[in-house]
This record gives sequence, C-alpha cells and structure tokens, in this order.
Amino acid sequence: MLSEQEITRGHLARVRWRQLPVDTRRQVLRQARRGRPIADPNVAAVAVGWAWQVLGEPGPSRPKKRLQGLWFLAEVFMAATGGARPTNATALIDGDEEHDANLYVRWLARQIERANPVYRT
Repeated sequence: MLSEQEITRGHLARVRWRQLPVDTRRQVLRQARRGRPIADPNVAAVAVGWAWQVLGEPGPSRPKKRLQGLWFLAEVFMAATGGARPTNATALIDGDEEHDANLYVRWLARQIERANPVYRT
C-alpha cells in the first residue's frame, strides 16, 4: 500500500508516466484491469499520480470534469465523420492531457487507483 506522500503529483506525474517504457505502462494497465497492485512501489507511485492527473485527486473536492465528457463526444463525432486523426491504444496511454476526456482512459485510471490503494498520512 502506498502512502499519499509517495505519489508523484502535478505535471511531473505525466512526465514520469511518459518516461516509463511502453511495455511497463502496458503491464501496469494489465495488472490494474485484473485488480492486481503494481509490485514496484516507484512505478505504482507514478501510475497513481498519472491516474490522479486524469481523474483529479480523490476526496470530496475531486473535480467533476463535465466539459471533458463533451469534448469526448466531439471527438467521437469527428472520428465518425472522418474529421479526426485515428488514435491507437499506445497513444491513449501516453499521458497526454488531450486523452483525459476519453472514457476508456478514465476507466483505466480508475482501475489503477482501485488496484493500488493509498493511505492518507
């Protein structure tokens, strides 16, 4: 279990997530989808930090990213009408903010958060 102080926060969480090898990011997501925690505490701290960047930090003040849902719908419409560039799965997990509204990315972030509990200090 991670302590809140171990979590990489802010923009640095995205930077460190991007610095992880693609295979490591895929392994993290695979483990999270199965509900298994990440064995390496350093990688877990980065992954949870990235998840918090996507979802907002947990707690009653977690921001509701309502506009992101609208942005996602706009992306779906543009993709359906041929107006958007295709996005492959590797691009979705690159940590870029432009993918935060994607419902699949948000689901993955929630899975990482659930599989790697954090205790408040």
